[in-house]
Amino acid sequence: RLPGIKGESNQQGSNATEDTRVMKVIFSEIKRRNLFFLDSLATNKSVCKTVAKESQIKSAERDIFLDNSNDALYIKGQLKNLQDKAFLEGCAVGIGHDRPLTIAILKEMMPQMQQSGIDFIYVSEIVK
Repeated sequence: RLPGIKGESNQQGSNATEDTRVMKVIFSEIKRRNLFFLDSLATNKSVCKTVAKESQIKSAERDIFLDNSNDALYIKGQLKNLQDKAFLEGCAVGIGHDRPLTIAILKEMMPQMQQSGIDFIYVSEIVK
């Protein structure tokens, strides 16, 4: 019901993302709506990558979680890790919360990261 939506993600729901049967139902609806799925990897037992491929929907996985800790040094370190991974692999997906500290650090560091060669793009541009 959201106009312009291109994909969906899970913020939580590790019980769901560990259950092949549940994810098949969810992915059938995602496919019907021609959306992609971003797995936040709330659990290391996620079946989403495999089920998304079987369901023939586009998907991606989170590489770096930016703000597991609401600590400036931690978030800056995670952004550095995200940058390193992007340079190493060609792209990387970072996710985080819309917390004031996270947003402030993004505003501070994004220009520096862009100067070093990082392009910030939408997830919809890299889903496979």
